[in-house]
Amino acid sequence: VFGKTNTPEWGLQPVTEPDLWGPTLNPWDVGRSSGGSSGGSGAAIAAGIVPMAGGGD
Repeated sequence: VFGKTNTPEWGLQPVTEPDLWGPTLNPWDVGRSSGGSSGGSGAAIAAGIVPMAGGGD
C-alpha cells in the first residue's frame, strides 16, 4: 500500500467532495472535480504520484 486517496461519503456522489477532507481537484484543471467515488485514485494517477490505483466502480 502506497497511500490512501480521497472518496466521497458512501461513494455515491458524482464528485469527490467529502465534507471531512474537502474536494479532490483534477490535477490537470484545478477548476474541476476529479470525478466520483474513485476520484482520488484517478487524481493520483493523473498527477503521476502512482502508476496505478484501485477503484470499486
